[in-house]
Amino acid sequence: MKRFMLGLLVLFLAGCGATTDNAASPLTIEGSFARPAFAPATLMQTPTMATTPISPTMGGGMGGGAMMGSNSAAYMTIRNTGAADNLIAAATDVAGKVELHTVTADGDVMKMEQVEKIEVPANGEAVLKPGGFHIMLLEIKQDLKVGDTLDLTLTFEKAGKITVKVPVQMPSAQ
Repeated sequence: MKRFMLGLLVLFLAGCGATTDNAASPLTIEGSFARPAFAPATLMQTPTMATTPISPTMGGGMGGGAMMGSNSAAYMTIRNTGAADNLIAAATDVAGKVELHTVTADGDVMKMEQVEKIEVPANGEAVLKPGGFHIMLLEIKQDLKVGDTLDLTLTFEKAGKITVKVPVQMPSAQ
């Protein structure tokens, strides 16, 4: 009986270690979404799409929808009910590279810059949104179409890894 109970305990603990969400974490992820994007292979197969100018209604830039090319971006709100933490990395199978970014103003020019971390204040939130902090998905390996979902693993200094399901959708006009 002891061996049976010990075996069940080992299986239970092994199952807990296999989960990607940290149930004890004070962090919650809300309102996540990623922009649609086209993989390079798709662009090569449809040259008319690659040569179509990006209009404000189609997307591109800071306020648009689809990102024409092999990059996308993910946005979300990270709520924290505990001590301050930092988002230090992100990963997904749909991109060759994933970086944390912010948008800064240099005179009248807006530019993206990679950052080492995104602070999540104690008992506060970090808002990742177009025109601000965001997660860049570079070197997209497959088309990201509206309605698709991708797994995005966020790595925090204290909370560890949390995997979220991120729907692909057009940003809402605000």
